[in-house]
Amino acid sequence: MTEATYEGSFYVDIDTSAIRTDTYRTALLQKLVIAQSLEEDVYGLYIATIIPDAEHATLNREKIASMFYGGDLDTRFSGTVMYSTVTTNLTVQVERYRNGELCDIVSLFDKELDYLAKLKAMKLLIGAKSLKRTVRTLTRSGEMSGGMLPPVFVEPTNPTPSVPSLPPPPNPPYPDLPPGSSTIPPIQPPGKGNGNYNGGSHDGGTNSQSNKTPVKYKAETGDKLVKKNLKVTMNKQLPNTCVTSSMEYINNNIFGGDANQGEYDLYALQTFKINIYKDGIVGFDQVKELVSNFFDTTTFSDYKTVINKGYVIMTDIPSSILNSTHNIIIVGYKANGDLIYMNPEKGYCYSVNQSYIKGSYKIVIKGVK
Repeated sequence: MTEATYEGSFYVDIDTSAIRTDTYRTALLQKLVIAQSLEEDVYGLYIATIIPDAEHATLNREKIASMFYGGDLDTRFSGTVMYSTVTTNLTVQVERYRNGELCDIVSLFDKELDYLAKLKAMKLLIGAKSLKRTVRTLTRSGEMSGGMLPPVFVEPTNPTPSVPSLPPPPNPPYPDLPPGSSTIPPIQPPGKGNGNYNGGSHDGGTNSQSNKTPVKYKAETGDKLVKKNLKVTMNKQLPNTCVTSSMEYINNNIFGGDANQGEYDLYALQTFKINIYKDGIVGFDQVKELVSNFFDTTTFSDYKTVINKGYVIMTDIPSSILNSTHNIIIVGYKANGDLIYMNPEKGYCYSVNQSYIKGSYKIVIKGVK
């Protein structure tokens, strides 16, 4: 009989748009989780792999055990949790927490993104540089005095951090769910270990239902906007100007400026040699260069922390246009963790579950230059 334990090296910076170099070392803890449906007589079994963040990193697994799924509703866990199937070891959901609050989630149960996009998002969110597995042989009584097997090191050969439980991409045509999907339990992992959401047990009060698809924003108790009395409407954008119209809204409505979108359009024309009204801003690097020329930016940590500082996030959501995404502005969050964003195409704010956000880039804007 054997027992396997894990430790790993993880990237400190979870900003998926940045080049990550700094790492930290921590033990990992795995727990068996049973998810029971309240509506149907079905359940799912998952292995939850708990990875503390850099601030709470430890090689003491007993400390990790008390951080998440420890039975304490006052736990303030910070780090990453992976849910994998018991039979196939397929990772089906990855969650990121900060101080007990769910701040990011990628799930194969979410139908908004295709399989490969979700797989890539999981890899980036986990941010593993290398993993070490140690196997102990146990005596018949279960004591760990039977000896040690050589440790196994797992280190990705490609630039994108990966983990062993993430399967390789399938060959085209790509399925809606990964191979062997029939073995995925019929119910999604529970998430929010210990019932924690927004730093504690949810009382089931206002706005407890998360929206998987965008809904028009309606102010409710517990909403947090980047500033009081924020204007939740704007003039609808001209064709293909979601980036520059967003910049005008941010300058004028967040930071009290008096900007004109034409200034940003002209810069894009002169710098990138493009007709923005015809082609739009076609590259993520162009978006970042354009924004940083007019605004002070900083590193992304998580949505709540950024909003609480009075900053906004420019990022993207799925677009109806083929091979394209749509730029929006994250301006707040709801009590249940849904994000509030301005959609320049609609000229109004919407709210939606974080899993809907594509997040190809996350530009945190803290002021005007």
